[in-house]
Amino acid sequence: MKKNNLLPIHCTPATPSSTQIQKHLKLVLLNTRSLTNKSAILHELITDNKLDLLCLTETWHKPLDYLSLNQTTPTGYTYIDKPRPDGRGGGVAAIFKKNFLASTISIPPAQSFEHIALKLPGPTPLVITIIYRPPKPNHSFLSDLAEFLTQLSAISPSILLLGDFNIHIDDPNSKSAIDLLELLHCLQFTQHVNFPTHCRGHILDLVCSAGLTLHKLSSLNLQISDHLAIIMDFITPLRPPKLKRNITFRNIKSISPSAFSDLLANTLSTPPLTFNPTDLVNHYNDTLSLCLNNLAPLKTKSVSFTHSAPWYTPQLRQMKIRKRQLERLYKKTGLTVHLNIYTDHLSDYKNTLTAARSTYYSQLIHSGSNKPKTLFSTINKLLKPCDNTLTSFTVNKCNSFLIKNSTSVLDPIPSSIVKSCLPTISPLIAIIINSSLSSGSVPESLKLAAVTPILKKPGLDPDIISNFRPISNLPFLSKILERVVASQIQTHLHSHELYEPFQSGFRPKHSTETALLKITNDLLFSADSGHLSILILLDLTAAFDTINHSILLSRLQTFLNITGSALSWLKSYLSDRQQFIHVNNCSSSTAPLLQGVPQCSVLGPLLFIIYLLPLGSIIRRHGLHFHCYADDIQLHISTKSITPATHSTLTNCLSELQSWLQKNFLKLNCDKSEIILIGPKHLTTLTQNFSLSFDNITLSPSPSIRNLGIILDSTLSFEQHISRLTQTAFFHLKNIARLRPLLSFSAAETLIHAFITSRLDYCNSILYGSSSKVLNKLQYIQNSAARLLTHTRSREHITPVLQNLHWLPVPHRINFKLLLLTHKALHNQAPPYLMDMLHHHTPSRNLRSSDANLLSPPLRTKHRTWGDRAFSIAAPSLWNSLPKHIRDCPDSSTFKSLLKTHLFKSAFHLHP
Repeated sequence: MKKNNLLPIHCTPATPSSTQIQKHLKLVLLNTRSLTNKSAILHELITDNKLDLLCLTETWHKPLDYLSLNQTTPTGYTYIDKPRPDGRGGGVAAIFKKNFLASTISIPPAQSFEHIALKLPGPTPLVITIIYRPPKPNHSFLSDLAEFLTQLSAISPSILLLGDFNIHIDDPNSKSAIDLLELLHCLQFTQHVNFPTHCRGHILDLVCSAGLTLHKLSSLNLQISDHLAIIMDFITPLRPPKLKRNITFRNIKSISPSAFSDLLANTLSTPPLTFNPTDLVNHYNDTLSLCLNNLAPLKTKSVSFTHSAPWYTPQLRQMKIRKRQLERLYKKTGLTVHLNIYTDHLSDYKNTLTAARSTYYSQLIHSGSNKPKTLFSTINKLLKPCDNTLTSFTVNKCNSFLIKNSTSVLDPIPSSIVKSCLPTISPLIAIIINSSLSSGSVPESLKLAAVTPILKKPGLDPDIISNFRPISNLPFLSKILERVVASQIQTHLHSHELYEPFQSGFRPKHSTETALLKITNDLLFSADSGHLSILILLDLTAAFDTINHSILLSRLQTFLNITGSALSWLKSYLSDRQQFIHVNNCSSSTAPLLQGVPQCSVLGPLLFIIYLLPLGSIIRRHGLHFHCYADDIQLHISTKSITPATHSTLTNCLSELQSWLQKNFLKLNCDKSEIILIGPKHLTTLTQNFSLSFDNITLSPSPSIRNLGIILDSTLSFEQHISRLTQTAFFHLKNIARLRPLLSFSAAETLIHAFITSRLDYCNSILYGSSSKVLNKLQYIQNSAARLLTHTRSREHITPVLQNLHWLPVPHRINFKLLLLTHKALHNQAPPYLMDMLHHHTPSRNLRSSDANLLSPPLRTKHRTWGDRAFSIAAPSLWNSLPKHIRDCPDSSTFKSLLKTHLFKSAFHLHP
């Protein structure tokens, strides 16, 4: 049964009247001369004047540069933009209210000017277009403009054309001005501006209309540009919905955990008489809902969606009042002394506004430093474009009423309150779990999922359903129950060695890095012996969604020997599942989940890798090596040359795999399945025409492939991977550089570690032994991040900066990761396939080195540089070079500390 207690905000849409009436809209046009550092003033301009549209020219923002636009746009508004092309000047944008439901008009770009256009719906659609014409002469401008206006006229008779034309309309002797005015007159456009729009007294910014009535044109000097802002009203048949909404909410933040715990204890003082799991869950939900209603009852409030910025302080509000007083005084007297006082106060106001905004964002980043989801969400709101895919209303002052994403809409109360009252409520939760396990049944309310579709990547077409990823949100109690069962299944798999040894997905002590270490170790050793390796990557399509429940239950019974009430519980868990779509507080009807396991559940991933257990035996039967990470399957075989026998082995294996997948309702994703040849160049160049065909699928070797986030090439040089990593890292560095003036030192360091260091460290253990040319690129990224953080100039030495920051250089970070994995492998905290690569040194006779905790590298038939980079060779070499007191440290945290200190002294040549 669905619980609706936690619906964050219930919006009651305003009901528009059946007849549209004329509406006055307020619009401002401004040439900003760079939007940077002016967003706070423009944000205030919109909210203070309750603008419907703000049209901007010369924003100077570049592609993927959304920071200033996001900060300028208030809540309840959105924008369209066109970044400036290469060079100086340019860039246009329009910020408008979301409830206009405006759509972008796509018109081919003109060579002589920049433009954007949008259409507002109504009985007669209104077309608003903003243009910016660079000041340099261009003979094609008038013809381009004529063609542009002709296309607009075909869309609607009501057109508003405005922007910076860079033509002195006020000069009666200007041929360009005369020709432009004649063109506008011929196309029945009226030019309305008759006052200077530039500080030098010329009219450069124009407002032209066709089929519209404009009122109250005036100018305003914002002291942020050499252009004046043009303010106007115009009449349109558009009638936007009212901005006020009636919302239903609960003031969750007002609940005291102790008060809730006391009320809950009194309510639960009488134990339930039933031991039926369904009745117990209903009792749990009803009890928590009752307590929630007592302490945070539902309230209804009419709210407006135009609010000041969240960093706005009382001090700023007083300064703003004083600013308006001085502005009115100057306009009244016109005295220079009053202008100077106003200008000085405006400068102080801007500086205080910038400081308040910096403090706000620094605190926001600090609060999310231990919560990656919160941190990345904060940065995305600052740097990524507005997402208008799903229209939503958010209220800054109602944040206390919104429910965190970790809480499902199906929960009776937020999970954070449950955790704070755990001592009181845990006995009831334990009774529910034990009742469910002993009876072998799962209550229906715990098998209901609220599915939220999210775009897989920003910018994807929202009209294509396959671009969305369904996220299943299950009740908090369901996750606890699943975690208990998952823990018992994992213990059963581990104690009876039922896991697939080479499956690294969704397993403790396993990761993408350990999987890649194993794969690259095998490939490097193969190449070291002069062999060629054929690596095949197979990917499954929507694998979680196509799992057959009957086959899965059979797998649990035959492969894992799960029977009795345990099997009954798993059968109950899989059967009669329901789900519904939940978007923007709107829910669809429920639909049965006849196959698959819910994504984002606790048990789903574990059941999936159990479902794939037979794959290993099929691959081994054909003599191939393999490794899996969830549904990513990696096959590889080593050979001196590709013979017909080798080709037949691969084809037969792939054909049998394809047949098994079809019988088990799984499907290969041909677009993501790839093949690559890895080994010495003289072998890879001789096999360029090699290909594999099976089941109407042909795989040809690629020069490089992406495997678990790492780009592998035929020589394992990782040059392409480092180049791609460098591009990504510098993209994020540029974004952080834009945010740096807003952030404190510690907040900026948090962002650098989250967006840069994490990328430098991802699977960096496989880069051991790479060329200095490759590693120097990574070191340059780290150096640039350190300079950005500390405001160090490029001509200053970077070594003291890294030392003061206590950052290990990139080569030492690689050594640190390898040694840490070695320590884990030696203390049973790593996958068995890594542990099997390491062997303790056992001297032939009793020596002092017998108890030195040294490692022996494996024997090698040939000594080439390939094998020196393999984990089984690199790990013993690095480990044996450590001081004995570090090697003998059994505690992981202490080992990390000692190791980092040792490597830090080694990196910067410090004496112990």
